[in-house]
Amino acid sequence: MIIQSALEGAKSFVITMDEHTALSAQFAAHYGNHQFEAITPRELMLHVIANHDAGWRELDALALRDPATGLPYHLVKTPFARIVETSTRSADRNGEYHPYCELMSSMHSWGLYNGRYGMSDKVLLNGLAADNRTLADGMLEAEIARQSRLLATLGNDSDGAQWIEQPHLFQNYKQLQFFDTLALYFNCMPEGQRGQERFTNVPLSASEDAQLARALFQSEKDQHEHRLVLGSIAHRVADLGIKLEYAAHPRLLALANVQHLHTPVSADLPEGVHILDLLARLHPTPAVGGTPREAALQAIPRLESFSRGLYAGPIGWVDHRGGGEFFVGLRSALVDGHTATAYAGAGIVA
Repeated sequence: MIIQSALEGAKSFVITMDEHTALSAQFAAHYGNHQFEAITPRELMLHVIANHDAGWRELDALALRDPATGLPYHLVKTPFARIVETSTRSADRNGEYHPYCELMSSMHSWGLYNGRYGMSDKVLLNGLAADNRTLADGMLEAEIARQSRLLATLGNDSDGAQWIEQPHLFQNYKQLQFFDTLALYFNCMPEGQRGQERFTNVPLSASEDAQLARALFQSEKDQHEHRLVLGSIAHRVADLGIKLEYAAHPRLLALANVQHLHTPVSADLPEGVHILDLLARLHPTPAVGGTPREAALQAIPRLESFSRGLYAGPIGWVDHRGGGEFFVGLRSALVDGHTATAYAGAGIVA
């Protein structure tokens, strides 16, 4: 079940996983236009999207109570052994309808523990306790074996062989993850707290997503520019004693109308280091201030014909506990009376 977060004093909505997947399927049924490819094979994809968590039905019917809240267990607070069982049951149930539904459901289960095949920073497998890790590993190994069997079965069918071609297969997987994530937002967030939200990895089309991703990953220019920014970040904070954690290779961040090379960087601030200390080291990054930094900063006023003002500066907040959030103010405009000045820029690497 999903227990929607509630405002203080308000009642909590309890949402079954069937209700969650039904909302996912509603999004899927109405998705698609000239820019965003609709789901295909439609009947099979609508079925698995509407049933990708079908293994939760028995558990939801029991409505086991969380002693900490007195409410039914929220999705991720459910005893882990029971969660693992739902993954196997979900794929089994979808297999009763069609092998392709079973394959997609199995991929969904496997992906939840493994960063959604690179679409998420959350790799649940890495944070499991030893006993839970053993349970999860056993289930995931069985799902890999299931997927190998299903790929062989579908490969012997003329339609199935087309569906399991890599660009199409992962486009369908990406669509399922998008509708699942979108439904989770509405199911978990109370109506009064919903606002503007950004969803990454919005599926375009099998061919376009694959071509754009391939072009980015094979572009030495884009890879080089990405390394310049990452290297600068590591260099600038080194003297603060900060240990950065990030993957060896970038992954893809796909938005509605653009794709980026993306390397999430995380670190714990040492005691005595404030978020503003970090900000002072990082601004400006090579993306807006150039590299080598000193030479670039001397050249910018000479080459640019206007004052940047707040453009490309850090914008955010900080609280009395030292917490905060900042971003680079790029896509912006300055409104002065009846005049608006819109800013745009490009990183030029010689």
